[in-house]
Amino acid sequence: MSSAQPTVHLPSRTELSACPAPTLSQVLGVHQKEVILRFGLVPVTRVGGYDAVIYEKKKGIPVSDQADEVLSKLTGRARDVVRVGIRSNARKLLLLSRVLLMQSHHKLLLWLRLLRCWQRVHLTVWTEYLPSSNVYFLISHSSLNMSERSMLSAQEQRVMQLEEWEERWQQEKIGFHQLAVHKMLENNIDKVVAGRTRVKFFFPLCGKAVDMKWLSDSGHSVVGVEQSEKGIRQFFEESNMSFSEEPVPNVPGAKVFRNSEKSVSLYNCDIYKFSSSLEGQFGAIWDRGAFVAINPKDREKYAALMVSLMAPDCRYLLDTLLYNPQLYQGPPFFVPDEQLLALFGPSCDIELVQEADALNERAKNWGLDSLTEKVHMLLRCQGFPFDPPLSLWCLMSVACTVVETEQGVATDTNSCVIVTALPPVRQRERDTVQKLKKVKQQQSVFIRLQGIPTAPSVMLAAQQNKVMALTDWDRMWQRGRPGFHQTTVNRLLEINIDKVVAGRTGVRFFFPLCGKAVDMKWLADAGHSVVGVEFAEKACRQFFEENHMSFTEDSVPTIPGAKVFRNTEKTVTLYQCNIYSFNSSLEGQFGAIWDRGALVAINPKDREKYAALLTSLMAPDCRFLLDTLIYNPEKYSGPPFFVPDEQVHSLFGSVCDIQELQKEDALTEDFKSWGMDYLMEKIHLLVCNKS
Repeated sequence: MSSAQPTVHLPSRTELSACPAPTLSQVLGVHQKEVILRFGLVPVTRVGGYDAVIYEKKKGIPVSDQADEVLSKLTGRARDVVRVGIRSNARKLLLLSRVLLMQSHHKLLLWLRLLRCWQRVHLTVWTEYLPSSNVYFLISHSSLNMSERSMLSAQEQRVMQLEEWEERWQQEKIGFHQLAVHKMLENNIDKVVAGRTRVKFFFPLCGKAVDMKWLSDSGHSVVGVEQSEKGIRQFFEESNMSFSEEPVPNVPGAKVFRNSEKSVSLYNCDIYKFSSSLEGQFGAIWDRGAFVAINPKDREKYAALMVSLMAPDCRYLLDTLLYNPQLYQGPPFFVPDEQLLALFGPSCDIELVQEADALNERAKNWGLDSLTEKVHMLLRCQGFPFDPPLSLWCLMSVACTVVETEQGVATDTNSCVIVTALPPVRQRERDTVQKLKKVKQQQSVFIRLQGIPTAPSVMLAAQQNKVMALTDWDRMWQRGRPGFHQTTVNRLLEINIDKVVAGRTGVRFFFPLCGKAVDMKWLADAGHSVVGVEFAEKACRQFFEENHMSFTEDSVPTIPGAKVFRNTEKTVTLYQCNIYSFNSSLEGQFGAIWDRGALVAINPKDREKYAALLTSLMAPDCRFLLDTLIYNPEKYSGPPFFVPDEQVHSLFGSVCDIQELQKEDALTEDFKSWGMDYLMEKIHLLVCNKS
């Protein structure tokens, strides 16, 4: 693949009009009757003359059976026809002008919705008329057009502090509270329950919603999260429920309130400190006023939390509001459909189930002249984004993890366009991926993206029961084959050390499953101190011997069979024991953690236990640098194990702010020999937010 990124010229309407070949509008204007008679297609709607036409098949034969013939007839005459893949059973066909696609993305979204295939549309644009005939475009239908971006920016910096919400509760300024069960929940409850009994519901920012009692009375259970203790107490008191009150061990300062029957449990804490480790995952979520209430800049973090709480069969009912944010700054905040797709699309199928005019006197007093309330149903995706049919929003959601390191690939963040130099493939859409697999440039973005799962839970199952016994690791050290050991300081630690130290001196670092990492000496030489835990005694001894450090060896009174090794200066202390036997009573808490190979090495079923241990070792100012690996676990059973971003947030999101610092290609010959065709290494910085 060429090292230079392709330069693509998108012709304007004027330039296209100057071309001799007819436009889609001209072709359809002349051949409309032939299309109707020959193919039995009747135009049911159109925009801008013939910029876009939806045809409907009146007879029983699916459009897809004749789509190639229709397209070949039309594209042989028009220069700007866009080919749209059609589902196998579809009876509608969408023809779009390339000009429409380039200059009016919001119109494209509209017609895809009308087709009712917008969730899994196969959309490919072949650009034969451009200077580079081998340029391939993929355009995500979940991209935001410029007007929507402008509208979002009107509220982007708006921040409501938790104290402001609490003040509203104390002053009884809770106009968002409804005295009756929400009509849209009542209307759609059958779709949410889907024939199930005793469904466990999650209510984010629940307030004192009467919906919770209604569901509890119907035999379901409810877990809610609310920052205001007053709102929680009022719920139980006004519902005539006796309740208990307890602290939450893993969330400092948090409380949990439960009714006597334990059918309603309400957590009084910051929503971002809640995680699946507290109550597991949920079969349903009712989000009536949370997504529109959180600060707009926190939506990605919020979406990651919600997805981590969804069980595989979860049905998430999400309420959003559409209005002109130039007229009112919120809350509640404006949420366009396209942002909903961008945030949840990679993990969920999304369906609009109800829409209603919500302009009441209260909204008019805010200065609004229109207000639309929408309720969406979100279902967890299953499978891969490259399983037919090709899902473009899944592709777009993960493309950013690859394109930044790929030569020959460019992106346009305004329109979410991927451009990559690939030989054109003239196949039906369902065959596209198979064809791309045969392309000689094996590092192409499409090949690389095959290892990214749509639903991480599906992929985790491939390694869930894989177990490495401690004796297996010790045997590896005894044989002198620790392939994971690096003889130089880890480059990613060097690059990010300033973000970990954050201007501090003499920082105490914790190294889980430290081996004989030379990183420990490097940090000690820089004036910091290190405490590591390693099961293999040989590794501990080799660290001190190979670094020419004199050391002492002592037993650990509180851990039978354990030993502790310290250098003379006591800047490096290594505990030789099972990591789960280690605790903060031995060395206190730490200001920094460097996990280069521990989370990816422990048995996957032990990750929650491991996360709880590391959380207990974090000082309030702790900065935790975490290294993870992304690959297709169905091609390699591990270790090292696959760790999706969603699980990082699920495990640590309740006590840490999580930021992705770096990602890069890590596919070496060793990994290829294990059967991998894709491997990405990611570095996350977890900043403790425990009070």
